[in-house]
Amino acid sequence: MSCNITSNILVLLRDGLLDGKDREEIQQHVSACPHCRERLLRMQSLEAGLSELEMFERIRASTWKKMQQPTVKKESIGSTGPLLQKLAPSLATVFIAIISLLIYQTYTAKNNPHILARSGLVNVMDNRIDSMEDGYLALRMSDGRSRVEFGPNTKAILTGPRSLTIETGVVWNEVVPDPTIPYVITTPHGAITVLGTAFEVEVTELEDTVRVDHGKVELRNAAFQTVILPAKFSGSIRKDAISTPQKILGKIAMWRSPQINTSDIANALR
Repeated sequence: MSCNITSNILVLLRDGLLDGKDREEIQQHVSACPHCRERLLRMQSLEAGLSELEMFERIRASTWKKMQQPTVKKESIGSTGPLLQKLAPSLATVFIAIISLLIYQTYTAKNNPHILARSGLVNVMDNRIDSMEDGYLALRMSDGRSRVEFGPNTKAILTGPRSLTIETGVVWNEVVPDPTIPYVITTPHGAITVLGTAFEVEVTELEDTVRVDHGKVELRNAAFQTVILPAKFSGSIRKDAISTPQKILGKIAMWRSPQINTSDIANALR
């Protein structure tokens, strides 16, 4: 299938509205096309963000409706009731403006990644991360709690609050469980889906290697082959094959050790 997938088709795929052969063909294309995978992940992240904003809007509308309802309490002679009644619309407007500002600040703070540590040469432009031979970067993801560490010679793109694309290099992930929004990593060879775990992903031109410290992850390649990788096991993904899980005998992510004090990160995430 040529790369002429429209946004409308990706929306139908995201919402589960494609059936049978059409769904299978589009899924195969998205798995093999990094551009379409990134577009789909951005749509999924946008949908999650819009759901939160819709919730905030319902709260704002409900608050405004309640404030507009007339009171039935009788006022005594000389009371300040008439004055308050005249000022009520202005006070309500100010109140809603303050609440909206607080909601906006909370939402934007939540949906921006935060740098926890950085060393060597690392270029960060918009959502793209490009580390050089001595580069290292630790981020708190915009879900507010999950952590990602990018090793040397790594190219990656943050595609959502709980998603990223790794083009090449090595990345450590420590993911906080969220049953409603899985943590997804896409690579040139497939995808890794997580609900809550700590693991390393190394992406090369030939294959991806995943090493799980604790928890478990699902590996899926471009041919839609899948395997579950448990704690203390490693596995590799190629476009046309997935290896059987192998027991890890040594330590995982040795490149992280001299870079950062992990207790400092834990304190920053509280």
